[in-house]
Amino acid sequence: MHAEFADWIRHAGIADRALKTGCIAAEFVLPDIYGNLVASRDLLANGPLILAFLPSVSFGSYLADLAALNAAQFKIREAGATVAAVACDLADSSLDLVRDHFPDLTVLCDLDYGLCLAFGVLSLVPLHLATKWDALNLDRTVLKPTAGRVFSIPATYVIETSGVIPAAFIDPDGTAPPSAAQIVQPLNRTSG
Repeated sequence: MHAEFADWIRHAGIADRALKTGCIAAEFVLPDIYGNLVASRDLLANGPLILAFLPSVSFGSYLADLAALNAAQFKIREAGATVAAVACDLADSSLDLVRDHFPDLTVLCDLDYGLCLAFGVLSLVPLHLATKWDALNLDRTVLKPTAGRVFSIPATYVIETSGVIPAAFIDPDGTAPPSAAQIVQPLNRTSG
């Protein structure tokens, strides 16, 4: 099932719809995993923002992606940027897991998929794949009811205080996440 899903992601053109380098990032206010409202203006107040969209929880790699982002935080903060991750399909029961493992990482909840849509990293899953996904009888306590019907691809954006995106790392099938060095490189260009 995963191979078929990954093949669909690669060929569906989702990455083609995602915001690219040079675009203006959408402003937002989202709750974090603790229930606090977080505004993009506040995240950008002291410098650039690294905004990482997590893949849908049902894709299975979201914890690994969070761990990688958490590990990269020091280098990113050292370069003068703030880090935040965006999850579109965390259910209440998954929030504790994320809070326990990543207490120092800002994880935002895109409850209505609005930010994922604004950045172009969300897509409807074809009915034949959604039906197969449902047949897997996944633990629905860790997924929102729409899991398996919409899918967010992993993407990491460097956003300047002006809102301009100087770098976008779109990774539709989750096989090539950016390294901390790749993320920090555009920060060094924008500050120097």
